[in-house]
Amino acid sequence: MHSNTIVLTKKKIASLNYDLLSKSPVGDVWIKVNASIQNGALFINKIMSTYRIQSDGSWSSSMCDENKFINYVINMIKSIGSFDNYWNYEYTYEFNIYKNMFIEAVMKKNVDLKIKNDFIFNHRNLMSTKNLMQWHLLYKYPTVVNYLKVVKNLLKGFKNA
Repeated sequence: MHSNTIVLTKKKIASLNYDLLSKSPVGDVWIKVNASIQNGALFINKIMSTYRIQSDGSWSSSMCDENKFINYVINMIKSIGSFDNYWNYEYTYEFNIYKNMFIEAVMKKNVDLKIKNDFIFNHRNLMSTKNLMQWHLLYKYPTVVNYLKVVKNLLKGFKNA
């Protein structure tokens, strides 16, 4: 959900841990989690705002720089760990899923293979079985992925003929 569509009660705002928020690369994620974690949240199934993707100066355009992207992911994973600790590890399972979303984003992102390998090596203990399998079967060796794409296209050609 977009941050500009959120309405919070005073009680939820007062319950925020501003020290943790200030250390997180993006605070709005934790505001949303904190607001919904104890009593749930309401969802309105309507388009409530728009977001400018990759316009000059936007957050998404800054994520095109591979070093900024990797640093953001590393800091988000640390932040997730801090918030997991804050909630006494009650939501560890959910937070591990969230960490693996970031790990998967790195695996899929077109960044230098050495940077990607270093990142995966440093975060391998956090990786889900699914991400470990994908990494070893698909992303670790880009030439294998390219070969599989060629085979897939060839098979499509036979199927359509």
